[in-house]
Amino acid sequence: MHINLNRIGQIARAVRDLDRAEAFYQDTCGLRKPYRFGDLKFID
Repeated sequence: MHINLNRIGQIARAVRDLDRAEAFYQDTCGLRKPYRFGDLKFID
């Protein structure tokens, strides 16, 4: 069986400091910042 993955749908990751994680993924990885809902952060 061959599975072809063209894109990642969703990854969940628990972090201690949401602001620091947000800065890392946005500033270091260059991911855009769609929205934050309470303790959940959604990055595209």
